[in-house]
Amino acid sequence: MKQTKKNTKILIIKYLGILLFASFLISACQPKTQGEVESSPTSITMPSPAEDTTVEMQHIVTLRNESDFLQSMIPHHQEAIDSSKIITSQPNIDPKLKTFAEQVIAVQTSEIAQMQTWLKEWYQQESSGTEYSPMMGDLSTLQGNELELAYIKGMIFHHQGAIEMAKQVQLLQPRPEVQELANGIIASQSKEVAQLEVWLKEKYAQDVSSMPMAQGDAAH
Repeated sequence: MKQTKKNTKILIIKYLGILLFASFLISACQPKTQGEVESSPTSITMPSPAEDTTVEMQHIVTLRNESDFLQSMIPHHQEAIDSSKIITSQPNIDPKLKTFAEQVIAVQTSEIAQMQTWLKEWYQQESSGTEYSPMMGDLSTLQGNELELAYIKGMIFHHQGAIEMAKQVQLLQPRPEVQELANGIIASQSKEVAQLEVWLKEKYAQDVSSMPMAQGDAAH
């Protein structure tokens, strides 16, 4: 009789344990309310191509119209300019890469000014209000060959994004001015990607196929 009571207690404890565990699982699977989400944010760090990583990244934006294109391309260009300024300001950088960075700064600064003008004239917007997620890693702490390599890899990935955005906007029947800008971005940045890939292979014996996004779909 005592053994039966003991077994019964064990079974009760087991059942209670199962019920508690099931309750926990159900609670964990319930969608959070907005307040709960805000009170317990989750931070996920995505590695960038500027870091040596084999994780395939997709950085995609879907354009609805030419306004989306302009608002997305402005901060995208600004990131390229900021990264290129780090290259031009550092010693012990390959002169060819410095010249490349200077050209990026000059061309994309001019294009930003033009896009800002169009946003103001056509859409009564002073500047881009688009939230931008950086595509390139933080280069500010790097130097020498490490900085060069990170910049080259990051800029290949970054240029691929601009090219894909330009191809998207071409399908949206934009104004002739935007169509011309998109054509120019595709032509010039495709050439620059090819040059960067040559430098990557010749100086660092690395192939673009080992990089995230090498298979294609980049954007923003």
